[in-house]
Amino acid sequence: MGPLTRLHGWLGDQRRFLTAAQWHELREAVSAHPLASLLRQDPLIGRAFRKPRGYAGDAEMMDMIYGMGTVPSPGEGVLAELHSFAVGIAAFRSVRYRREAFRTRLDESAARTPGLTVASVGAGHLREVEDSRALRDGELGGYAAFDQDPESLAEIDRAYGRYGVRTFSRRVREVITDGVLPERVDLIHAGGLYDYLTDRTAVPLTRSLVASLRPAGTLMIANIVPTCRDIAYLEAVMDWPLVHRDEKDMRALLEEVPDGRVADLALHRDPDDVMTFMTVTVR
Repeated sequence: MGPLTRLHGWLGDQRRFLTAAQWHELREAVSAHPLASLLRQDPLIGRAFRKPRGYAGDAEMMDMIYGMGTVPSPGEGVLAELHSFAVGIAAFRSVRYRREAFRTRLDESAARTPGLTVASVGAGHLREVEDSRALRDGELGGYAAFDQDPESLAEIDRAYGRYGVRTFSRRVREVITDGVLPERVDLIHAGGLYDYLTDRTAVPLTRSLVASLRPAGTLMIANIVPTCRDIAYLEAVMDWPLVHRDEKDMRALLEEVPDGRVADLALHRDPDDVMTFMTVTVR
């Protein structure tokens, strides 16, 4: 067992048994420890600490996890080991699984529904369409990408605008206030967005997204679960706290959706048991 694995396990044990106040103190101590300076030399961990776009987990960090985009070199020796460990944890394997799950849903839905219309909310760099056959072959009736980050929207325009993807600058609060997206669609993806939203925001957002679906449309949401064994490492080493939900919590997101609107509800987890996925099909 290497030192990073031991650190990971030790932090997990501390978070499990300490009070919330004690865990907060330990996180502060980890952040101030000289070891943190070494850890932050890794491009992924360093960006999480610095938060150049105001939060950890921005679209550039997602590209690092995917191994895409302009990814800084992690260096050699210890730094390479740090980076390899960071991108290989179960939480980030599940992020890559999520990207593939969304792409698969997109292509399968397009095969069943000619002229499928799609929206991604909290789109980031929209990497779930990178290998999409439906997008590449022009089978979609439209793809709208919503995000509040102008840099992310610019990257979507650069990478996928030629395939007809349209970008919209929208904050979550604006979607909630409007009550619906600018146009109704057949499929909506919301990947890492819900990991940052409390129920106070997530519940009305879910209502607005369901209202944006055409009959027989589908909403697909993913959220990290409270039992994820990497939470302590994310919080203490990367300063990356998230909102966690299990299946019961995911179902509760539908509490403001009108009765009778939901035709089918499916829940599943990724192979690493890190995320729960909720797929809602409407009438």
